[in-house]
Amino acid sequence: MNYYKYIQSANWIEKSKKWILISNGCEKCGSFNSLTSHHKNYKTLGHERRKDIRVLCWECHKKYHLVNFKRIFVKDMETNLKQSREEFKKYVKEVQKGNEMITQFIQKGKIRGMSKRKSKEMVKLLKG
Repeated sequence: MNYYKYIQSANWIEKSKKWILISNGCEKCGSFNSLTSHHKNYKTLGHERRKDIRVLCWECHKKYHLVNFKRIFVKDMETNLKQSREEFKKYVKEVQKGNEMITQFIQKGKIRGMSKRKSKEMVKLLKG
């Protein structure tokens, strides 16, 4: 599940509002100003229970993330890099398929289902 899409979803917003309303303020400093819901971990993302969440004021929430920024940032970067690698591999495969089709087309001078006239035009276009 994509974290950034999820925290903008109606499901998350409703849960978060509910937990903030029944809270006793910020679990760190006791403030009631600008309360937010913070995931203790992301294992239960999408099906959180109250024990998986900390209600924090915005100031404490920012401090928490600054303290843990390096750990979170590195993990996010590793995840994004892995996804990017997979997407790049798919892209390369598609390009290779396209190149193979073009090579076969140039060698044979035609594509199945294409008229001879159109095939000749494509060959001229591709050969330059």
